[in-house]
Amino acid sequence: MLVEVDKVSIQRRGYRPFWMGSQPLFSVKVKCNQTESPVVSVNNRRNCRIGLVFETNASEDQLALVLTLNNEIVNIPLVLDTFVIPVLFKNYKVTIFVRVIDRPYFSLYEMNSLQMSLTDPSDLVPNIQSFSTYYSTKNGLIKRYLYDGNSYKVNPKTFEVTDYFPILQNPIIAEAHRYTLSLLKVGITKSSKEDEAFLRNLRRLRSSPKMFISIFFHISLEASRESILHSLYRLYANPCYKKDLYKRITVKFVGEMGEDHGALRKEFFELAGNEIVQDSRFSLVKGLFDLATSSELADEARPKKYVLDVTDTQFYSFVGFFIGHVIFQQVQISVRFTKRFYMALLKKESTYNDITDETLKNSIDWIKNNSVSTMDFVFKSNKLVNNSNKNEFIKELIYEETFGKFPGYSSMAQGFAKAVSDVIFSFEPHHLERLLSGVAQISVSHLKSLAVYRDCTANTEEVVNFWRILESSNEQFKRDLLRFVTGSSSLQNIPGSVSECIIITQIKIQGSLPTANTCFRRLVLYKYSSYSELKNKLERSIKENGGFHFI
Repeated sequence: MLVEVDKVSIQRRGYRPFWMGSQPLFSVKVKCNQTESPVVSVNNRRNCRIGLVFETNASEDQLALVLTLNNEIVNIPLVLDTFVIPVLFKNYKVTIFVRVIDRPYFSLYEMNSLQMSLTDPSDLVPNIQSFSTYYSTKNGLIKRYLYDGNSYKVNPKTFEVTDYFPILQNPIIAEAHRYTLSLLKVGITKSSKEDEAFLRNLRRLRSSPKMFISIFFHISLEASRESILHSLYRLYANPCYKKDLYKRITVKFVGEMGEDHGALRKEFFELAGNEIVQDSRFSLVKGLFDLATSSELADEARPKKYVLDVTDTQFYSFVGFFIGHVIFQQVQISVRFTKRFYMALLKKESTYNDITDETLKNSIDWIKNNSVSTMDFVFKSNKLVNNSNKNEFIKELIYEETFGKFPGYSSMAQGFAKAVSDVIFSFEPHHLERLLSGVAQISVSHLKSLAVYRDCTANTEEVVNFWRILESSNEQFKRDLLRFVTGSSSLQNIPGSVSECIIITQIKIQGSLPTANTCFRRLVLYKYSSYSELKNKLERSIKENGGFHFI
């Protein structure tokens, strides 16, 4: 039995001006005999996405939804259905959206996979009500039994499946295995203080109701590779699709037969990120992107290129939404921005150390250490600067240099704030950069530590040569290789992360080009006569990679 509580609306009964008093404290949980789900609380919000999902083996008549508003408690029996429940409290009316189905996580996901794999839409999907109701563990593998009596095995580290139609890597798979994984001994991975701080913020962000992605619903987006950004902007700008922006996006590229189980979505957002910064309202600063300054925008000699035919305000607002939506969809982009750009998104106050103009720094140092009473310095308001208010003048100079000369920052920050939870504002700029674009330098030793080998070992000649090639290559080749294998060129470099592993498989056939399965993060190597042959064929495979087709 699976219960999802999606969202809640709280309205005061009777007329009362909105400025009189705050919203009450509301909480919800699912109760089942002696067990219950975690409690999700909503404070001072009229409308909120809950993001509560609870799986249990109990029967329908044992399930109840427990709502608490201030000191009032209401128990609501649950039935198998998708429904909207209106609940009357003493002073408030609460409307809550719930879905209950008689199927576990894993079964639900597999039903969707079976439906997607049907060649004829009229074909019947097998009855899998009892799917995955029994499992056993041996040799670190999970053995699950199907509705038809057959079985298959799952590697809990990679979620790779054998003896069955491949179940693709997906967050739902992780949730489906959560009880089984707890039975296995997992080694403790040592993390640095920096990694721990990043992970703490990341967990808080992902557990926020606003960042919840329903397991039941998704929106399909058909896009042409020639107009990636337009496809997403049409969805963003159409008010009819406002609610769909909070669903998991699955991508279908025009003219390609590949089905999206995660890899196409990664590629879509990475390509969109590469396209958006080609707009002339962006500028490149020492290899990092930032919004163009007022003077750059006014420069008539500067080439003009608009990737979206919208006003500046609309464009900047969409930039903020896009970056927030990349985080919401749990993908990364390859472009990197200046520290100032991330600070603007996070609404951080700039300081003297954030100034990159050495001439301005020297001027500020002079103002700090000297009298300005005889100088003609003025604020933007034309107020005269003196020794008593020169610190405020310095703050104004710092703000103008770091934020004030960028007219797009305000609209961008507003668009970003609408797309993500307020928890994001506890992030530091370098944490936001890591979340959005991964680490600046890909660590081969980190990839080695996460590698999983099939039909080969770390000492196999081709595997040894593969790592030698990667260690001697430049950063761009590493990112191209990562995109070839995983669908994304970014890596967050989280110690012990299952989601960042790479599976290396060898097939005993001589001389074939290396291939990859991005959904499994799997690289397939063959037999090669030398280091040079492997390097040449690996470079060729990566260079010719593009698009998803069935061959």
